[in-house]
Amino acid sequence: MGSGRERATSQHRSTEWSVSLELTVKRDGTTALIRTHGYINREGGIQISKLAQRLAVKGAHRIELDLSGSPLLNVPALETLLKAKRILADRGVPFTMVGAVPAVAKVLQLMKVAEDARKEARQ
Repeated sequence: MGSGRERATSQHRSTEWSVSLELTVKRDGTTALIRTHGYINREGGIQISKLAQRLAVKGAHRIELDLSGSPLLNVPALETLLKAKRILADRGVPFTMVGAVPAVAKVLQLMKVAEDARKEARQ
């Protein structure tokens, strides 16, 4: 079992305020758990995506993203996370999101429905 910690700070261009996101990783065999703490914006979504893909390359066969420490996510972050989910699924690595607050869980559900509708329209 291993663990690690990453921190990202990004500057919001229009208001000049900083937001930070802390990620904690716990490994248990071939399962990896990424815990978030803080606001997840587009840059945070990219950081999580890259981290999840690195974990898969390093042998994680299942990755869980615990969003309970992040009550706010913006839409570009959610889009990035859903793209990471598709990329990892193509590699045979389940990437699940757990612990989302109700509002975030509802948006994830709606985005999944929209994604499924796009897939059906292409077929």
